[in-house]
Amino acid sequence: GVLEELAAEMLLELQSQTPVTRLKNKPLVEGYLAKKIMDEIVVSEPASKKFHFFVGPSGGGKTSSIIKMASQLIVRENKKVALLTLDTQKVGAVEQLRIYSQILNVPFAVIRGRSDWKEILKFINSIDCILIDTPGCSLKNTDEVAFLENLILKEIPSKSIHLVLSARSKYEDLQGVLNKFSVLNITDVIFNHLDETAQNGNVYSFNKINKIPLFAFGIGQRIPEDFEFATKERLVDLIFHITQKNNSTNEASL
Repeated sequence: GVLEELAAEMLLELQSQTPVTRLKNKPLVEGYLAKKIMDEIVVSEPASKKFHFFVGPSGGGKTSSIIKMASQLIVRENKKVALLTLDTQKVGAVEQLRIYSQILNVPFAVIRGRSDWKEILKFINSIDCILIDTPGCSLKNTDEVAFLENLILKEIPSKSIHLVLSARSKYEDLQGVLNKFSVLNITDVIFNHLDETAQNGNVYSFNKINKIPLFAFGIGQRIPEDFEFATKERLVDLIFHITQKNNSTNEASL
């Protein structure tokens, strides 16, 4: 799944550094490529900011990422979390997040305009992490991103803006989404649906070319298990199917 030009670049470099006889050694070649990829992956610090905005196109998994991340922060890290939403456009979006906030027993609020932030900012001192859902934007409507830009106040302190993408998307589409949302000063990227594609090289290609850190991976539907803060090792594992191959080998031996 890695872009052909990036794969060719790595292989040519390998050829220039390795005797021809050793290039027939598949484990050696894969080991070199795995190390090369790992050295170039850029990841961000997990949940180091107070405000977390989740932005991106419809269907990328913004709401599910928020719920999974909130669950992890509460259950595993004992953090005080609040949920907000700017998405008053999609039918049922507000009610869905309200229900999950009740399940998690955390504060919830709806932001309908810039003036609503004044009240919200009065009550943030006791909260560790505030996770904010936003409406999904189409690539053809520039007004939608302008609406988000207006609501994500520049004066909000300590914020991360996570671009939420699907690993099922073609590279060209991923790049198009980034170009559309770049005005929001994207901090890092969340890739979802990693369990629904056999090729995760797109994630590396996107990271390598754009140098935007990876924040987290969504690898299934379970809450909170199938949400992982990104690591270099995990992405290499997903690209080369190391865990999958080991599991297959173990099952075969049984």
